[in-house]
Amino acid sequence: ADQDNHFAHWGSLHPGRTGVLATELTPDGIYEALRARRVFASEDQNLAVYFTANGQYMGSELPATGEVKLEVQIIDKDEPQARYLLQIFADVPGKGTAIPIAQENLNPGQSQFSFLWRPELGVENYAFVKITQTNADGSFDDVWTSPVWVGK
Repeated sequence: ADQDNHFAHWGSLHPGRTGVLATELTPDGIYEALRARRVFASEDQNLAVYFTANGQYMGSELPATGEVKLEVQIIDKDEPQARYLLQIFADVPGKGTAIPIAQENLNPGQSQFSFLWRPELGVENYAFVKITQTNADGSFDDVWTSPVWVGK
């Protein structure tokens, strides 16, 4: 997220951001979160998203199970009345394009969603979240999470 330019507007010319879910705001904490793939991309400069699978954050690798509880929480303090289209996509690596397995319209004030996913057994699976925020002025911002991996 964000932009690549050569002007003195670093991090402020475009609202896009890369979010990192670090346990502490230190170089070691940031590097650990990046290695663990606990990241998301957002076109909203201060929206945060938390995506878990069976309680493990995005980027995690989980053992194959018959059912995985996916949970999403959205935090956007300056737009608490925004509307969201939340989509969860899943696939098997190398199989093709990820397809939506769940979709929910969240009304103003709603910020959480959960879904029970039954990944394909015997192969590696992944799932990620795409959120489309409808802003008060009618414009849209998209957010994408890192995937969770099941059966890797």
